[in-house]
Amino acid sequence: MKAITFFIFIFIIIFSSCGKQKTKNIINPIDIKVDTTKYSSSTKLTKIERDKSNKKLPDWLYQKNIEIKKDLRPNQNSNIEQFEKLNDYLYTCVYSLNDGTCGEYLLVTYINEKEIDNLEVGIACDHEQSLPNYKWKEFKTINSHLIKTIEFTEFVHDSIVNSDGWIKEKYADTYDRMLDSVVNFYKINVDGRITNTYK
Repeated sequence: MKAITFFIFIFIIIFSSCGKQKTKNIINPIDIKVDTTKYSSSTKLTKIERDKSNKKLPDWLYQKNIEIKKDLRPNQNSNIEQFEKLNDYLYTCVYSLNDGTCGEYLLVTYINEKEIDNLEVGIACDHEQSLPNYKWKEFKTINSHLIKTIEFTEFVHDSIVNSDGWIKEKYADTYDRMLDSVVNFYKINVDGRITNTYK
């Protein structure tokens, strides 16, 4: 009797697990914790942060943003996300550029209202799930003169990619994704130049 009960129990366990579909897993070979949404909280500024940053923006900065908007495509928009006065003549500004498909963050330095340098510090676009690779970049302000960027690449193993460069149809819902990243630090120098540096 015990043997029959044991086999019934095993049968129920096996039967109940058969219907489960394998989900896409993120395999992280370098063991980092990341938010794989378009922007992490370190990149996407909250409304409170934007309002605090934009409280006392100079008129010339609004004019710069108008000039940026003139150079964009009709479906693109730009906003001032962060602004900081580093000394009597040096300013930094982070603009967000968005066209509904891709979002980009651009760090710009100014000396006496003249643009000196700029750097793309964040970007993410809508992701086509059938493509084997997806890249995005996030940033975090360490202090007034130091920015950290992390460039992420999410990818699948070559064995499940067909000759046209798409994920094979039979793996559409069962493949694993791997994640790699590159970290950079950028220094804002007193002359306004943005240079790659080590923390």
